[in-house]
Amino acid sequence: TTLSRMRNQQAAKESLDSLAKSIRVADNTMEKIGKVVDRMSATVKNVIKNYPPFFNGSDDRIKLLNSFNSLRRQIDQMTMPPDNFTAMTIMASPENIPEHGDWEFMSQNEGVHELIARREVHTGEEGLDIPELPAEITDQELYEVLDKLEKALKTLEERRSGLASDAQAVSQYGAVNGKSGNQEETLAEQLKITDLTES
Repeated sequence: TTLSRMRNQQAAKESLDSLAKSIRVADNTMEKIGKVVDRMSATVKNVIKNYPPFFNGSDDRIKLLNSFNSLRRQIDQMTMPPDNFTAMTIMASPENIPEHGDWEFMSQNEGVHELIARREVHTGEEGLDIPELPAEITDQELYEVLDKLEKALKTLEERRSGLASDAQAVSQYGAVNGKSGNQEETLAEQLKITDLTES
């Protein structure tokens, strides 16, 4: 019936709007994580480039290493926004969430469409691969950590680009399946995510 079709269209719209919000939350979080990684790099550089040099085990050196580890924990917390389970599922480690996997949107006419893939940006090996720093870490090992942080930023950029592709897929799906007359704002505009591969 017409009423039934209208209800189905409304349910689909709400699902798309929910996906749009989750992608926006994940993208904003990834942007903030990038700034935290920059702070971590600055912290490591403060340790290895300080003059006079810190000696291993000094209070100032350990304070900076603890600051690094605190920022690392902050990243993992950021990947688990308590009010958005879908965004959490995109970004967080599978170990920290009861359900995980790529998200799919069901179309009654065309079957299942995979729209939202996992884009893990936690500090573990499958995410940004940022190690915790022990108090006895050497300067040479800290230079290796700097390399890891550089790679982490590249990984983060790649995963934001992938998220932008997912946003485009959601937008195209919404355009194909239509939105009612006075809702001229497209999902792409709602998402406010640009294709990072073009920048």
